[in-house]
Amino acid sequence: MVYSFNMVLLFSLMASSFLTPLAQNSLRRTSATDSYREEDPVVYYPAKYVLPENAASAGVEPPMEVGSKQNMDPEIEKTGIDFEGIWWMSDNPVPEELVSFANAKVVLTEGGFPATIMVPNSRKGMWSWLTGRIGTILRKYYGTADPDAHTDFVFQSSVKGHITTGLTDVPGVWVKEFPFFKYSLTCDTTYGKQLCDPTDCAPADYDGTCADLIQKYPDDMWSRPTTFQKGSLFSDTTYTLKRIVMGNGSAHPVFWDEFMKHTKSEDREVCEGWWPFRTCKTISGVPGEKQLQSYMSDDWCERRHAAIWGLGWFGCD
Repeated sequence: MVYSFNMVLLFSLMASSFLTPLAQNSLRRTSATDSYREEDPVVYYPAKYVLPENAASAGVEPPMEVGSKQNMDPEIEKTGIDFEGIWWMSDNPVPEELVSFANAKVVLTEGGFPATIMVPNSRKGMWSWLTGRIGTILRKYYGTADPDAHTDFVFQSSVKGHITTGLTDVPGVWVKEFPFFKYSLTCDTTYGKQLCDPTDCAPADYDGTCADLIQKYPDDMWSRPTTFQKGSLFSDTTYTLKRIVMGNGSAHPVFWDEFMKHTKSEDREVCEGWWPFRTCKTISGVPGEKQLQSYMSDDWCERRHAAIWGLGWFGCD
């Protein structure tokens, strides 16, 4: 019943998005100087502001929370798993960009594994979406969920795990599994090249190979496949989770620059004069200026109102 309601809600949001103007329509018209906007409970911002020093330079609060030793369960270190910082879902086919593991807790078993890392990724500053139509639909959809809920990452070892999900029972979706594999030089041999490819993870302009990156930054990449059951409407996909901000708030030496290029604002054409003497030139977009959105409040009622007008009147104090 819960999943059926969630699917109805998601489809309702999709339908309403085509009938009402969404936030991204106005965001497309903003300039680099006014592209940061707070509309409680949502903050819209240039991607570059997830680096704390960039947000500070602009005089705004960082829109994403950096996972660190100070705000993560110290027991996580016993697993040998390092999820500090901010992580980019590189090549994710869904318009979700960043995730933080701040405030994560861990449940250890005797011997260490299996270990369950509980991530409150519904809280403010824990997740980001693009400000396009589908990204806004997803943000609104997840905004109807309890901000205090957590997602369980269950690890069988320090290099292998999976994410629990209710999508296994949703008709038409029928997810089989959300596995997690840490990148290593032989992860393809262990898990299969479709699930973990250690030859295809380096930025296009990186002066080196994927193997070089794995050896130099052994804790900064995870393969995140999604596999579906027979009969699902979707095909298996895989993205790479890359650390772009370190636990101390500094930029990753390689992946931050890749993320900035990925979030370059759109090129635009500027023309002058009249035909046949009209001339045009292309103004290149600015790295890190693509717009993202995150929640800036954990108030469930505010989130529900922002998702569907009037929904906050039901089930909230």
